[in-house]
Order: sequence, then C-alpha cells, then structure tokens
Amino acid sequence: MPRRSKILGTVLVLAERRKSKLTDHLRGCGYHVLETFTTDHAVAVAVNNPVDVVVLDHDCFVETDGWSVAQSLKVAKQGICVLLATRAQRISKRIPEGVDAVVSAAQPDAILKHVKRLSSNSGNSGTHSDRSLAASALRVGRRKGPR
Repeated sequence: MPRRSKILGTVLVLAERRKSKLTDHLRGCGYHVLETFTTDHAVAVAVNNPVDVVVLDHDCFVETDGWSVAQSLKVAKQGICVLLATRAQRISKRIPEGVDAVVSAAQPDAILKHVKRLSSNSGNSGTHSDRSLAASALRVGRRKGPR
C-alpha cells in the first residue's frame, strides 16, 4: 500500500511488541502512529502529544487492566477516543467504561474504520506539521526517517 503524503491524524497504539502489523497498516493508510508498550507510557505520551485515537491491544492486559488505562486516558486528556482491539470473543455487548469502541484485533480494516470514525469525533486535532511530528517522535524515543 503506497504511503500518503498527507497525515490523516495521530494514533497511539499500546501493543505487546514493536512493529505490529496494525501499526504498519495504520501508517500505510496515512496515519502518524506513536507506539508504546506500557500503560504508564501510553498515558504520558497521550497527555504530551496531539493524539486523536488510542488503540489498546487487549493482549497487553490482565483482566480489566486495559479498561482502567482507558479511564485514565479519558481523565488525563479530555476528548481523547479509545479503541479496544481484542482477540477474544465478546460475550457481552457492553462496552467497558472509558472505551469508545471494541473491535476484533484480527480485522485491521475494521480497526481502520473505527479509527477514522473516532478521529473525526476527536477534539484533539492530531494532524500536525512535519516539525511537530519530529518533536513528538523524539519525545517517545523514536527516530523519524531511515535507520
């Protein structure tokens, strides 16, 4: 999938491992993606960067830990949208508190659809100039450009 020159928004992904297929897919679709691997770091990055949507990989959590980080994100940054990506079969239709949508992690196009919908509802305006992208990349310890 060719890269787009215009950034559609900023998505923070809390995932178990670096370089997930989801982050590659979101980048390929035109999103600036910030990755974190701990809940504390996810909250800190969200507070200090213009983030439209946070995608929480349910595999990172034991029981309801993921839901408490969603609540923490909502308290720390007003207007942020949180998407919970889960591999487990949903038993209840109830969405956990602090989570705006729940989607199967095995369906990257469904995740993208929810990211588009939630980012259009976000009040955080995660689209930025190249200069602020470089600054946010430095803040989360990632270099911009080729390695």
